[in-house]
Amino acid sequence: MGLDVYLHRTRHQMYDDKYDEVINETEEDSRSKLAAKYAECVAKLSAANGTPEYDEVAIACVKELAELFSYPEFDLNELGYSNKFVEFDQPDDNGCRGEWQAIVTAAPLETWLKCAEKIIRHHYDKSVGYFRKVNLLFAYCQNRGILLDQYFAYIKKEEALDIIDRCKKVLANHELAEELLPTRSGFFFGGTDYDEWYFRDVEDVLKTFENCLPIFDEKVYPDETDPRWRDLTCNMYIIFSW
Repeated sequence: MGLDVYLHRTRHQMYDDKYDEVINETEEDSRSKLAAKYAECVAKLSAANGTPEYDEVAIACVKELAELFSYPEFDLNELGYSNKFVEFDQPDDNGCRGEWQAIVTAAPLETWLKCAEKIIRHHYDKSVGYFRKVNLLFAYCQNRGILLDQYFAYIKKEEALDIIDRCKKVLANHELAEELLPTRSGFFFGGTDYDEWYFRDVEDVLKTFENCLPIFDEKVYPDETDPRWRDLTCNMYIIFSW
């Protein structure tokens, strides 16, 4: 339990705070991709069913589907996907004592057929960025006036560039943290101190948003010649969950 922050790419433009349209458009697009991939996997499994190659095909298919999910251990567990925490002999340079590794076993064809509708219906587009208890992003969206209903924020390129700029300034001068990227207390929101963990979060936010910048230059309709749509580009949105 805690504050989860998900960044999602969207082609939809938001008007009049109608954020449901932005989210639903993204879900519909991602579900179509999942349905096509799932059907492809079922066809492969049907052809391999009853042969020694079936398990290998099933495991490969689950790994392909896992790329479309933020948390495949929850969404694809009935198809044989799970995670196991493996401890390191000693902490790495970032202080991590281990890592989660995927474990995949082969589920029978009957399970694939039975779970198809549920998995596709409940699928939510894989995020392009994820943060855990990084409440400074919640505070940023709230202070900027782009937080809607306490869980949604529409991110244009100007917000992304502003967040990047603030992160760089805070990392260069820690005394600017409370002014530029203040923390926010809340139910399971995590720590609010400007300590080592805070500045690691700022580094993570900076890296993630820099990696996401190309999204804002992608054309919504790359083949569209109509001048009304020709220059329309993609954006992002944030979902806060706790």
